[in-house]
Amino acid sequence: MKTQAHFENIQSIIIDELSTSQKSIKIAIAWFTDDDIFELLCSKANEGIAIELLVMNDRINKNSNIDYDKLNQLGSKVWLIENANSRRSIMHNKFCIIDHSTIISGSYNWTKQAQKNNESITIIKENTELAIDFEQEFEHLKNTLISNYEEEITPNIELIGLRLETLKNTILLEDLDDINYQLEKLKKQTSSFLHNDLMNNLNNIIEEIENQHFSLSIELIDNFTRKLKSLIIFIDPETQAIKLEIKALELQISSLEDEYAYMEKIIYLFQVEHDKLLGNIILQILELRKNRLKKEKEIIPEMEDEYKNSEQEYKNYQESYEISIKDVVIDLSVEDKIKIDKLFRKASKICHPDIVSESQKDEATKIFIELKKAFEKNDIKTVEKIYQNLQKGIFVAVGENVTEKNKLLSILLVLRSKRNSLENSLNELRNDETYLKVNQIYEWSDYFEIKKQELIQILDEEINLINNE
Repeated sequence: MKTQAHFENIQSIIIDELSTSQKSIKIAIAWFTDDDIFELLCSKANEGIAIELLVMNDRINKNSNIDYDKLNQLGSKVWLIENANSRRSIMHNKFCIIDHSTIISGSYNWTKQAQKNNESITIIKENTELAIDFEQEFEHLKNTLISNYEEEITPNIELIGLRLETLKNTILLEDLDDINYQLEKLKKQTSSFLHNDLMNNLNNIIEEIENQHFSLSIELIDNFTRKLKSLIIFIDPETQAIKLEIKALELQISSLEDEYAYMEKIIYLFQVEHDKLLGNIILQILELRKNRLKKEKEIIPEMEDEYKNSEQEYKNYQESYEISIKDVVIDLSVEDKIKIDKLFRKASKICHPDIVSESQKDEATKIFIELKKAFEKNDIKTVEKIYQNLQKGIFVAVGENVTEKNKLLSILLVLRSKRNSLENSLNELRNDETYLKVNQIYEWSDYFEIKKQELIQILDEEINLINNE
């Protein structure tokens, strides 16, 4: 699974992802007033991409410049949902599924105004099972929110499961004739529910088998049959929807935390390099200035405060410098830098304290702190070791074992609040003076060399001031 949080240039990132679509796009979004994105959807619909869009039929969308019916005229489907206060709202279902595989979710509404807000999206790829979950939720939204939506009769899902198992066995036996025979049987068996929420996923399986992508086909069949088995047992659909949003929020929070940790790491590495190359010169300057002011205040008592400030500045910098030069940051190759980033992102999605069950938070916090320190110091061996241990299944996701709706709702509210808080924190860090400064420096070595020459000049000036007294 690949996940990536984005909190800048979100509109262009959404456009880039939608542009890659080859089959279908499903969007459930409360407010959609971004005409650039809408025009792209119209263009994709004109290419034959199947597009389905659920939006609120409210004042905000009505007053936009978008003619939603244009998509209907191009053969796609747009549903304008009436006021859902008395029915299940899609306010918090801001998601998109592209080609049954890529998921876009987050706090970002697809509006012009949203580009100015502190919001984010998370893009999830290579998670077939989660994509199926989102597709099923999309179909459920249509069933519950659209009064004139008529679902086709669903065939016997147990028989479909048996057919898929048979098809999987023929693929494993590499019997092409039997594969084609079973595939035709499956097509006939499922032709009666073209609009069912399962059909798009079945079509995906059929297409991959026809293209002889057999390894991927087996993975898709395994994921699909698991879903079929879960449908046999009744589960409250709203509870399932809450669980799905919790899963999405857990991924969003983890990805946002990754971005925050990465930004903090840049600042940390810059500070370590700064102290290593320039710290000794700065300390000399501060010491000379302190000593010079000490002599001057004996002659001019009014300079007592200035001397005390310089003395404190020297002590503070000396303490931080002595701590900083003890920090050891491992030099990594370009390949290892990419590797440690990937390992950290994967590990943090397992052990982040905000996404594990309550009973495991303390243990997760300890591991996450250790992971973050190792990541900052480029300790790739420790990061890899932590990730390997986490793969053993130490932690359970916060909503995994909870079934009561009221408890799930409590978890949901906490996670939404945490996600929003993280977005604000990221925005503050992004506008932090130090981060802005570091982010604008293209080549650190050139910057430090220039600063070194400037500091040497200041040091010489201090020495001249003392010598001339």
